[in-house]
Amino acid sequence: MELSVPFQLALITVMAFVCQWASWRIKLPAILPLLLSGLLLGSVAGLIQPKQLFGDLLLPGVSLAVSIILFEGALTLRFSAAAGHLGRADHLGRGDAVRLGPAGSPL
Repeated sequence: MELSVPFQLALITVMAFVCQWASWRIKLPAILPLLLSGLLLGSVAGLIQPKQLFGDLLLPGVSLAVSIILFEGALTLRFSAAAGHLGRADHLGRGDAVRLGPAGSPL
C-alpha cells in the first residue's frame, strides 16, 4: 500500500510521540518502542518506505539519530551504579590477558 509523503511523515511523527509517551508511562527506555514501531511500520506492514521517503538523507539522518541517542544515554548514565561493575570487568580482563598471553591475541 503506497502512502503519500506528507502522510508518511505525519505517521512517523505521531508514532514517535506515542512511543515516547508509552515508554515514559511504563518506564522503559524509549528506544525499545521506537524500534518496535519502526520495524512494524516499515518491514512488516510496508507502510513506510524510508529509502523513497528520505533518499540520500537516510544514512546521515540515521547517523545523527544514533549520535543523539548515545549522547542522551551518556547524560543519564549513573557512574555510581556502574562503578561496581567496571572494577570486576576490568579485573577479569586482566586475568585473561595474563593467563593467555600472546596466544590469546588471535582470538
